[in-house]
Amino acid sequence: MASLGHDSAAPLRYSKPRRRRGSLHVDLGALALRMPVWAWIALIVAGSTFLRIVSGRQTAAPWIFPDELVYSELGKSFAATGHFAVRGEPFSVLSFGPLYPVVLSPIYRLAQSAPQAYELVKALNAVMISTAAIPVYFIARRLTGRRSALIVAGLSVALPSVIYTTKVMTESLAYPLFLCAVLGMFRVVERPTLSRQLVCCGVIGLAALTRVQMAALLPVLVASDLSIAALEARASGRRVGTALRSSARALWFVIWAPIAGITLIVALRSRSGFAPAHLLGTHTPSGRHFDPVQTLVSMLYHLADLDLYVGIIPLAATIVLFLTRVSADDRRRVRRFAVVTSLTTVSLLFVTAVYLATLPASQPGAHLSRVYDRYVFYVVPLILAAFFGWVERGLPRPRRLALPAAALAGLLPLTLPYSDLLHGREWGVNSSNVALVPWGILRLATHASITPWICLYAFAFAFMFLRVGSARARTLVLVLVTNLALIDMAVQIGNASVAAKAARYGRAPTADWIDRSVGRDARVVAIWSGRARPDWRGWYGIWENQVMNRKVGAVYHLRGAMPYDAPGTRLLMRGGVLRLRGNPLRAQYVLTDRWLPIEGRRIAADPRTRMVLYRVAGPVRLRRSAQRQ
Repeated sequence: MASLGHDSAAPLRYSKPRRRRGSLHVDLGALALRMPVWAWIALIVAGSTFLRIVSGRQTAAPWIFPDELVYSELGKSFAATGHFAVRGEPFSVLSFGPLYPVVLSPIYRLAQSAPQAYELVKALNAVMISTAAIPVYFIARRLTGRRSALIVAGLSVALPSVIYTTKVMTESLAYPLFLCAVLGMFRVVERPTLSRQLVCCGVIGLAALTRVQMAALLPVLVASDLSIAALEARASGRRVGTALRSSARALWFVIWAPIAGITLIVALRSRSGFAPAHLLGTHTPSGRHFDPVQTLVSMLYHLADLDLYVGIIPLAATIVLFLTRVSADDRRRVRRFAVVTSLTTVSLLFVTAVYLATLPASQPGAHLSRVYDRYVFYVVPLILAAFFGWVERGLPRPRRLALPAAALAGLLPLTLPYSDLLHGREWGVNSSNVALVPWGILRLATHASITPWICLYAFAFAFMFLRVGSARARTLVLVLVTNLALIDMAVQIGNASVAAKAARYGRAPTADWIDRSVGRDARVVAIWSGRARPDWRGWYGIWENQVMNRKVGAVYHLRGAMPYDAPGTRLLMRGGVLRLRGNPLRAQYVLTDRWLPIEGRRIAADPRTRMVLYRVAGPVRLRRSAQRQ
């Protein structure tokens, strides 16, 4: 595809300007070609930011819990005290990542209200995730020409997973940091100077402080460099052992500095009585036995999900490009890109599979097969870059590689357990998987098995990969863009629907109605009676009001605790008095549902969510009529 393969070093031809009706007619195509790269990237970042802010306005309320609640609470507590807490209780911040709440804390400190802070957080998310186009361009440029790299950069900030900018969640920061770390890895394997190693390790550290799974990039960096050294030594006829030793000596900082740092941290925390096994708090594995077979199956499922995500063809093209013999001048570039991309993808798949396999069986949704592309979509820009690299090289399809690659990419989606995954609430309960949203909608619309549709989809895309010639390469690009656009459209519709439903059940029309009803220095405690609807409609009354109101602090429960291990404390009732660890609970204001009438002055209520706000003088007690029930 000549237009996609155009390189910035090639001469640019454009027609002479001509006068038309007294004005100068400018050839816009030529002007676009003459625009510098930085202008194009700035345009992509600005356009993406604008579109994401507009999309964020359609999300009226948070609904992915406990994640959005935890991050907003961590941001609020760090802004107010410089420490991390959730609902007034100390929280293991490494469980969710400390960097994202720190970035949000200035917003929570300066915003005039919690709803305003919520809107500003979504705007900041839009800015952060849009900057991912910058490292993606330089990553793709190592394999493609300028124009293709710009297309990949634009697609990287138009992925369906960018919907997470509308959430108070780490993806908006983790995504660009991950891609910056991958770019740093490419720079290190190209020339492993100490300065490049320092920068790469620093960015990986920032990414790991945002999402701890990104720490897996450190061993990937070492493995990539050693693998490339071995492959290049074999290709040039040199001794592999000598090349490996030389590469290991060059990477001394990357190898030893992280080991020393982790050892020091564990030693210091152990001296303070902290168990390293609980370092990740609520995300600490449950201790279930590691099952290698289950882990491999989970990795296969997530690879199949990525295959669906990108639309079959890019994965097949990536396999063919990485295994096809290319020209001697191009061989080193393809080899390096193949090694870094492959090892990075495998590491994310492995870490995700191990983590999901060790989650406690009692966690909500544990009976369902877990496939979360939220944890692995970070590598999609690398696959797209490889696809465009394959297109630029004339769509090479040697029969010995093309047929197996098409078969593998076409059959992978058929391995997914759709009967478990598509349970009718894909973008409600399982909000961690965007690739399956269109298929869930299709199943709801047809009330039938989607397996025939999946087979038709996979066969059609695999056939196009094999049969579309290089003269019609634009068709493959159009198929890729259309597939991503359809997924994004389905996700946008599902997100708007669920967010509107959550706002309707979770909070009053005036989001900060609690803050408006109490004094400036007041503190409100929330009590979950356990009598409301035992599903998300009952819990959202407390969850969303806490996100949207700064005054709501500690949360207590009388009966069963709310799900997902969000911090909360059990109360006991004796003689009508609510007691906390044997002592009467004292509060200034109490937020609860209508099934728990508190003795005090009722100062505000939300009839839609059935939440009531009481002013209490002294110990919190129930009304006598409620005590007799």
